[in-house]
Order: sequence, then C-alpha cells, then structure tokens
Amino acid sequence: MEAPRRSNSSHDEKDRSDVESFSTNFTESTDVPRRQLGFVQVSSMMINQMIGTGIFTAPAYVLLLTQSKPLGLGLWALGGVYTFLSASVYLEFANAFPFNGGPLIWLDETFHRPALLVSIIFSIFWIFFATSGNSGSFATYIVQLMYPDANADELDQRLINILQVVAQGAVCLALYFVRPLCFMLNNLFAIFKVVLLFAFAVAGFIVSRQANSGTSDFNRGVSTWSSIDALAAMIYIIFTYEGWEYTNYIAGEITAPKETLRKAMFFSIGIVTALYMLVTCAYYTALTYNTIQAPANAFGVAGIFAQKAFGSTTGIGAAMAISALSNTMAITYAESKVMQAIAWQSFMPFSKFVGRQSRHFNSPGGALLLHWIISILVLLAYPTTNDASSFANGTFDYGYEFMMAFLGIGLFRLRGRMRALNEEWRPAYLTTNYSLYLVGVAFIGLNILMLVVTAYPHLPGAISRFWWAVEVVAIITVGVGYWAGLKALQGKIGRIIGFQVEIHESRDDDIPESLRALMSQAVADGSNRRVFYKVKPLRFIKCIEF
Repeated sequence: MEAPRRSNSSHDEKDRSDVESFSTNFTESTDVPRRQLGFVQVSSMMINQMIGTGIFTAPAYVLLLTQSKPLGLGLWALGGVYTFLSASVYLEFANAFPFNGGPLIWLDETFHRPALLVSIIFSIFWIFFATSGNSGSFATYIVQLMYPDANADELDQRLINILQVVAQGAVCLALYFVRPLCFMLNNLFAIFKVVLLFAFAVAGFIVSRQANSGTSDFNRGVSTWSSIDALAAMIYIIFTYEGWEYTNYIAGEITAPKETLRKAMFFSIGIVTALYMLVTCAYYTALTYNTIQAPANAFGVAGIFAQKAFGSTTGIGAAMAISALSNTMAITYAESKVMQAIAWQSFMPFSKFVGRQSRHFNSPGGALLLHWIISILVLLAYPTTNDASSFANGTFDYGYEFMMAFLGIGLFRLRGRMRALNEEWRPAYLTTNYSLYLVGVAFIGLNILMLVVTAYPHLPGAISRFWWAVEVVAIITVGVGYWAGLKALQGKIGRIIGFQVEIHESRDDDIPESLRALMSQAVADGSNRRVFYKVKPLRFIKCIEF
C-alpha cells in the first residue's frame, strides 16, 4: 500500500495542503500533535536554541587560536555563511518529510535498506546521549554567582551536578504541566537575548572609545597562526551557531511547515549572525588581546567585558544563567519530541508510555521523563570533575556531527527516494545539480573535518577525546546487534521460541485489516512503520511494550 506522504514542493501547492490536513486527521484518536506553531513561536525557539552560552565564551577561544582579531571576525562571518548553507540542507529534508522526528525519518527514508537498521542506530544514540548540556552551564553560573571570588576550576562540581539535575527536572516538569506558559516564556526569552546582545554591542562601542581599549592592538601582527588553528577556531564558531536545526525536528507541529520554517530560519539565523558579529566586535574593540586571554571565572570573556563596561559581573552572570536555562528548555522540548517519534514506531521497550501525548496537558510526558532519567544516568556514569563533565557533553556533540555527515550523504539520495514515492516531487531549495553538490560536499566535508579534529587533541590529565569515536562505534555495534535480534525474531528463531516480531510498513500490500487503523496513525506521524509481536498462540497481541 503506497503511503499518502506529500511533499511541500513549491511546484505543487495542493501537495502542501494535503500534508497539513492529513497530518491532523488522526489527532483526536492518536498521539500525533496538532500543527499549531506559527512564525513567532518557531523563530523564538530557533533564537533560544542558538543563543545559549557559546557567544559569551567562544570569542576568547577563537582569538587564542587565531591570534588575530580581524581574522577572528572573518571566521565568525564565515560561520554565519556556513549556517545559512546548512539551513538549506535541513529545509530540503523538512520540505520532503514535514513530520516530528527530523533525522529519525530523514535518515530512515534515504537509507531505507536494510529496513529499520538506521532508525535503530539513531534511536540508541539519541535516547542515551541527547541530554541538554546547557543545564550544566546554568548550574555552573549559579554556583559561580554563589561564590563570585572562586575561579572556574575551584567550583564544587558535585554541587553543580545536583543543581543540573534539579534544573533539568524543573524544565521537564514545566514543559509537561504548563506547556503554554513555556511557549510564552520562549517568546520573552528570545526578546531578552536579542536585547542583551544588542546592549553588549552598544556598550562595546562606548568602551572602545576609552583609553586602553582593544582598538590599540586590533591590527596587531600574527606570528604563529596556522590553518589547523583556524580550523579549530571554526569548530568553536560552528558549535556556537548550532541549535537552529532542532526546530526542524518538530516540523509536524508547525503550521504550513514549508513557508513557516523557511521564513523563521532565515530570519533567526540572520538576526543571530548579525548579533554574534556585533558582540564579538564589542569584545575585540573593548578589550586588549591579553585581557581577553585571561578569564578566571566561569563567565569567561563576557565576565571580563561586563566588569569593564558595567563595573560588575553579577548582572551578566544572572543573564547568562537565564540564557542557558531558556536554551535548555527549547532544546529539551525538541529532543523529547524526537524521543516520542522514536517510540511511535514501537521497536523500543516501553514504547507506549514514551510515545504517549497527554490529552490534558498536550505534552509528551513519557518522553520528558525518559529525557530526565537519562540525564541523571549520564551524570552518574562520569566522575565529578570539570573535564569529565565536558567529555560527557561532548559525547553527544561528536555523535551529532557523525549523524550530520551521514545526513549530507543522504541529501544526494533524497531526490531519487522522493521521486520513487511521488514522480511530481521537485526540490524546493537545492534545485540544480550545482547547488546540490556545492552545498552537499561542503556540508559533508566540514563535518568529517570536525570529527577528525575534535577527537585528535589530548591534553595531559584530561580524558582522551579519541574515546568519542570509540563510543560512536559502540553505538553502531549495539544498534546492529539490536536490529539483528529483531530480524532473527521475524524468522525461524521467533517461531521456535514462540515470540515473533512482525514489521509492517504502510506501503506493504499485505497489511491485515485489523492493523489498518494503526498503520493509518503511522502514516499520520510520518514513520510509515509499526512493529508488532506474536506470542503463542500465534495471534497479534499489541505493539511492543515492556
């Protein structure tokens, strides 16, 4: 049975309306949320997801590596250009598959053979490693405010971990019980961040006119700069720009997703790029090179700047804590929605609980609880040191870059896959082979470079970042083993032990009549798949749930 998926191609407006109406047909009887997020909510979410803590600390690292303020500013501008190019990749996928889950569905469709393999590997990675690192940043800033005279490496990591658990739990509870309030705060936080960064830019312009400002060494010569240093600096910049892509992962809740995502994405990325350039310029013109390189507390270069511009670091510390918390809220919502989309396919334990959408609160309660539990387990799995905390947060970032590299490969497979499903489908953004190869190769290449560069350095006394690559290989291995187990239960082994797994896709011709309602839900949520099991006597019981 062919799935009635539609593209949002600009060549066929009827397809877009079909997607939107079809995706809400089952809202009352299933867990598929309504499409109700508009331009303001989506733009605010992107801004909150992008502006977290990076812009307050990363410019110092960039300057340390490049040893040149003009070169550093140039790299920040290049980071904005790369972000716009990357946005076209995500928009192309979201245009083709406007459903919740994002890369879960995108990778599954573009690497659809062997069936279910890519989905399982991605799901294991996402469930166990997609935790919001900025809840840890929020906790760090709070502790720094409690002990303003302490250096960053003197803060009690155990206290930070406890506050991180509490903060993450509070965010999950708020998203469950008061979701409308969270979206209202999402809009207010976005305005707060834009105003905050603009105020930094104005303050930097004023301070730069004073004596001993950063203008005195703005054009100082570069002595030991190298291309490797510039690449490492570029990685810091790209990480600071990241976050905008998470809103694509909830495309199933966005009204007119093609138009809304396109407008919101270019609006948000444009504003944030301009603000990042202005704030970095404020740092570099207000502070001398040596001053920028000497941050002692957790507030980084922003703390030094605030001390000179405003005479205190308390205000900026509180603002950074708010920024980190609002980023955590926006990221957590998107991450939990991906977990919910994973559960809908029913190949994981407790799928019914994790995939449930609360009718009363309109929130993914099971997915939020799972997200909080995994966050606690990740903290317990690592020693209570600053380096261990950084390593734990970096584990997800490294795996994420690995996923993005495969997403770039999938971009070249997208056209063929979509035309096999709908002969009239046309790409909406990368419309020519030239643009496809230019953006695709750049996207894949930079992500591969980031995988190599970030795993290579090893500082004395720190956990080797090579273990990130080992963890990714382990995830793939576990995923292949899980997939092989399901495949074995589909065949003779399942019949022998009396526990059979059956995987049905909405495009199959032999779907039993009793399962058609469930498969209609699978079409509505974009997965087009459900996993069922049989227990002796051989008859369908229900979707997998343990």
